[in-house]
Amino acid sequence: MPRRLLAALLLLPAALPAQGAKLEARAYALLGTAGDTIGVERWVALGGAIRAEQRRPGGDAPLRLRLDEDPEARLERLTRIIGPAGGAERAEAVSVPGLAALRSGVEGRPTASRDTPPGSALLAPRSLALLQRQLHRADQQGDIWYNGHWFTPTVTLRGEALVIDTLRVTAIGVDTLLVESAEWQLRLAVDAEGTISGGGGRGAEGQPLRVVRLADRLAADGWLVDLGDYAAPAGAPWQTSAVSVPVGGGVTLGGTLTMPDGPAPHAAVLLLSGSGAQDRDGSTMLGYRPLRELADSLAAHGIASLRLDDRGVGASGGDYPSRTINELADDASRALRLLAALPGVDAEALGIVGHSEGALVAMQAVANGADAKTLVLLAAPSRPGRELVALQQRYGATRMVRDSAPDRQPALIEALLQGSSEAVEALRRDSRGFRALLGYDPRAAAKRVRVPALLLHGDQDTQVPVGQAAELAAVLRRGGADAAVERLPDVNHLFLADRSGDPAGYLLLPDRRLADGVVAAVVRWLQARLP
Repeated sequence: MPRRLLAALLLLPAALPAQGAKLEARAYALLGTAGDTIGVERWVALGGAIRAEQRRPGGDAPLRLRLDEDPEARLERLTRIIGPAGGAERAEAVSVPGLAALRSGVEGRPTASRDTPPGSALLAPRSLALLQRQLHRADQQGDIWYNGHWFTPTVTLRGEALVIDTLRVTAIGVDTLLVESAEWQLRLAVDAEGTISGGGGRGAEGQPLRVVRLADRLAADGWLVDLGDYAAPAGAPWQTSAVSVPVGGGVTLGGTLTMPDGPAPHAAVLLLSGSGAQDRDGSTMLGYRPLRELADSLAAHGIASLRLDDRGVGASGGDYPSRTINELADDASRALRLLAALPGVDAEALGIVGHSEGALVAMQAVANGADAKTLVLLAAPSRPGRELVALQQRYGATRMVRDSAPDRQPALIEALLQGSSEAVEALRRDSRGFRALLGYDPRAAAKRVRVPALLLHGDQDTQVPVGQAAELAAVLRRGGADAAVERLPDVNHLFLADRSGDPAGYLLLPDRRLADGVVAAVVRWLQARLP
C-alpha cells in the first residue's frame, strides 16, 4: 500500500519541513520590453513549504503566499495574504485528490470548490516561486531531460476563483525549458540544479515579459515575519522573548518565553505540541496556533510559559523523526529546568501542558523525575501505540469506504487494513521513532506519576477516542496521582469546535481558534494548583 494511503488511515498530521532539508532562497524581477519593472518576487523554500512575497511598483501592500504540503496524504494548502503581516485580506485554497476548495481567511467559511484532475498542483498568478516548484517536479519526478516533455494539471488561486488549467514543460537542449499554460508562455534557462536563471516570453494577456534573477541575499533578509511572528500583541499585559535550550549532543531548541507583566515571580508551564514535527505554536494549518493561544491566555491570567520548536523545525536543531518518547521527555526535562532558572519564574510552581503525543512526553518526563507540580494532558492516549494505530487504521478504512455499497464495505475494509498493516510494518522497519512509538505503553509512565493531572478531552475526538481519558485517569489514580477528567462537547482532537470529529474535515472548519471552554479549563486548573 502506498504510504499516502497509510497516512490517510493513520490520520497523521502534516509535518513542518525539517531543518536538515535544503533551504532555497531566490529573488526575481519581471520586466517589460522597455525594461520597466512589472513586479518583484522573492521566496524561501524548505522541504515542501514555500513562503513568497510579491511587490509591484507603486503598490503599498505586498502580496504574500504560503504553500504547505503533506505529500503522504496528497494534500496541498496555498494561502494568499494581501497587506501587512496580519492584514485582513486572506484567502486559502486546499487541494486533495479530485477536489480543490477555496475558503475565506477572514470569515473562515468555504466559498467555492472545484472537481480537479488527479495530481493537480496549486499555483498563483505570476508566481515564479510556485512555477519553480513545478519545474523541480518535472526534473525529479518526470525526468524531463530524458523524456523531453512533462505536464501537470493545475489549480490557480485567481482572485476569488479557482481556475483549472494544465502546465506543460518541454526540454530544449540541456539547459532550457519551454513553459506553457494559460498564465504564461516562457522560455527559461536553468542551471545544473534546475533553478531558473533567466528567460523571457509572454504573460496571460500576451504582455512581453523578461525574467531576471536577482541576488539570492535579497530573498531572505528578515521580511518573512509571518513565518515566525512570536511577539506579544501591542498593548498586551505580557512580554515575549527568545529562549534557547541546550539538550545535549550539540543540539539547541529554540522557543519563546511569554512572561506576564506585574510582580514576579510567576508560576510557569512548559507547553508541548502533538505528534509530528511542529513549530512552537503547534501550527499545523493557517489560523491554528493552539500553543500560542494558550500562552497568551495564561499570561493574561498571570502564568508564564515556554514553548519550543520541535527538533529539526524553525530555530531548533536535531532530528525529530528518530526520537523516542523517552528522548523527547529528556528534552522536556531540560527545558523545564531552564525555565525554572529564568528570572521572574517561580521555580516552585512549574507545570507541563501537553497535547496528544505531547501529553505522553509530559507524563514520561514527570515519571522520570521532572520537577513539575501538575500536568494538563490534552487528548492523551491511554493505549499502547500499536493498539492506537490499529484503532486509527480501522476508523480511516471505514471512512474511506463509507460511500461504497453496504454489502461490499466489510471486504473493502479488511483489504485496506491488510494493506495498511503491511505499510505500518515497513514504516516500523524504516523509522526508529515510529518503531518506538508502536511499542510505547503510556500506562507504564502513568503508574509512576504522583502529581495532580487534568485530563481534558473532546467528545468528538476520533484520533484518540474520549473513553481513553477515563482509562488513563484510572491508571494515574492507582499510582497515587489526583486525576480529574473533563469532557468537552462537540470538540475534536485539535480542540476545535466540530460536531463530527472527522480529520478529513479539519481544513474546512470555519473557526480554527480553540473551542469555548478549552482555555478556561486549563487556566482554572493551573491557577488552583500553581498558586
